[in-house]
Amino acid sequence: MCVILGKLAEQKKPSEKILRACWESNPHGGGLMWRESKDSQIEVYKGLMTISEFLKVAKNIPETAEAWYHARIVSRGSICQAQCHPFYLPDGAWYMHNGTFHIEPWQGMSDTQTVAEYINEKNDGNANAIIDALCRESGSKAVIMAPGEDTTLCGEWREYEGYKVSNTYFTPSLERSRVKAWAKSRTLCETCVNYELDCYGGLPEQYNNCVFYSKAE
Repeated sequence: MCVILGKLAEQKKPSEKILRACWESNPHGGGLMWRESKDSQIEVYKGLMTISEFLKVAKNIPETAEAWYHARIVSRGSICQAQCHPFYLPDGAWYMHNGTFHIEPWQGMSDTQTVAEYINEKNDGNANAIIDALCRESGSKAVIMAPGEDTTLCGEWREYEGYKVSNTYFTPSLERSRVKAWAKSRTLCETCVNYELDCYGGLPEQYNNCVFYSKAE
């Protein structure tokens, strides 16, 4: 399950902590796309295979740009630069995908890459409709950025700290870090000590009985 995070033009850029959490949960390659306005050139950087590369590019995105960040974990295809998102579509558009399309990928490709190749070969002006239909069928999410057009979101998106996100599976590590920092500044209860200063537990649904936990909100 990959993750896509979107920053609108008026929002501040996501923190390094948030981007690291996205990458740590999806470490198989990343990519970014951004633009200053609807009529601006779409800038794309993909094939980033380390967190340091990913953060370096993210740091150089203008604060006022609309930006989309993708961190990948392989479900189909392979771990390689070519299969990092976003993917090119006709007429200068680009798209990112989170989920698994219900298709048979072409040899050696991921499902997302296969759809892009198919749309580019067909080139009949129906890219958005094809991707939207595939997302609805599979429960996937996608974001399409096209020159001169508003950004299109396909599927059911969520929000995290005001940012658009395709899922929130990356947030448990942020939650653990937040509670650890809070707990370290206070006297720890016995349960916290047993969790080695981790007041969150081993899995997202496994909270321990820390007497401080409710105060850490």
